[in-house]
Amino acid sequence: MISTQNNVMSQSGGSVYVPPSEATPDNIWRIFSGRLSYDKGAAIIHVLRHELNDDTLFLKSLIPIRKPLKTAQLLATTLE
Repeated sequence: MISTQNNVMSQSGGSVYVPPSEATPDNIWRIFSGRLSYDKGAAIIHVLRHELNDDTLFLKSLIPIRKPLKTAQLLATTLE
């Protein structure tokens, strides 16, 4: 996780939020930015885990987030 945090902090600025105006086919790199979307997103999740200081509570808190994502993934797979 240290290398992930170092990667996030390697450049100033950057948000995990991608405004609709930036979510264009010509700007696809911004949506899938390893530093901003994946590493920074993971760092945010681990900060929450650290602040809760309770792994069981942390993992239970992810269930309501995970279930809709699983359904969306299943639907996307079905539609393909």
